[in-house]
Amino acid sequence: MTRNLILIKMFRNNRALFLISIIILYGLLSTQATAASFDCKKAASWVEKTVCSNPELSKLDEELAKAYHDALASLSPEGQKETKQYQKQWLKDRQPYCETRLKLKNRLDDNIQKCLKELYSGRNEQLFFTLKKFPYRVFRNVYLRHWGILNFKEIDAPDEMEDKNISYLQIENPCDENEKLWNKVVLKKAHDDFKIDYDNVEYTVNFSNKHLISLQILSYMHGGSHGLRGFESFSWVLNAKRKLKASDLFDNKTNWRKELTALVFKDLKENEEDFDELMIKPSAIMDIVTSADNWSISEDGLGIQFGEYLSGLGPYTAGAPLIIIDWKTLDPYLSKNGHSLISD
Repeated sequence: MTRNLILIKMFRNNRALFLISIIILYGLLSTQATAASFDCKKAASWVEKTVCSNPELSKLDEELAKAYHDALASLSPEGQKETKQYQKQWLKDRQPYCETRLKLKNRLDDNIQKCLKELYSGRNEQLFFTLKKFPYRVFRNVYLRHWGILNFKEIDAPDEMEDKNISYLQIENPCDENEKLWNKVVLKKAHDDFKIDYDNVEYTVNFSNKHLISLQILSYMHGGSHGLRGFESFSWVLNAKRKLKASDLFDNKTNWRKELTALVFKDLKENEEDFDELMIKPSAIMDIVTSADNWSISEDGLGIQFGEYLSGLGPYTAGAPLIIIDWKTLDPYLSKNGHSLISD
């Protein structure tokens, strides 16, 4: 009798474990079939099948669907049109991009999952930062992308992937003709930048008020021992419908050129390790310091951006310093118009 009770108890326990296993397995299969933003039962391409079979990719795909929906809901009709066009092309490019990348000789550690995870993570981040809010206006990020194989003539050089990305800005819902013009100017500039052999270009807003918008444009071009980074400032006076000039900010009756150069020189000497060894005189940097093309406007002050190698004045280790002189220090040299430009 006791033996029978033990057998019955074992059967019940095993049956319970069996049922639990079935429930868990069903849950996993159910999750796998519905985790992606599309119906995994209808998955056709190897991209879709890979997404459905990989929990991490499936989750990224779900996040992408939500981020895309949220972005569209927050955008103007023009912004929605741009986002839909880019998303359609992005979806179309996933498979050929990863297929091409996996064939490269210098990508031996690559695989389909890794490639797709990078693509999905990058696109999710883009959609999350679609809109950027600043005083007086909202900007939207717009993306351009091109990829392909770079073929080298050298026998020993492996093929490389050309993966060119640019993100530029447009004013969302421009309120007047001046803002519409700014959009047109930046759009043209972005497409001109895209034609240059940059790998990446990113536009960011440093300053935005009623009168002025100041952008910082960062670029990177591969090649050489270090590659080449670019730093460009683009400040636009809305009412004047043109780029910022030095005369817009400074009073020419003052000795602002000499004073500004002295302030920047002092900052470089105190804070840049390589600068003191170069024996550079203030006169060597004056043209760089006093050119509005090198100025980055911010709430903190006037930024003077040097290029790589200290704009050709130093070694690679000198970098591309951005020196910011606060507005209070510059106040005696600003014109009446300059004060109004940087104020609300």
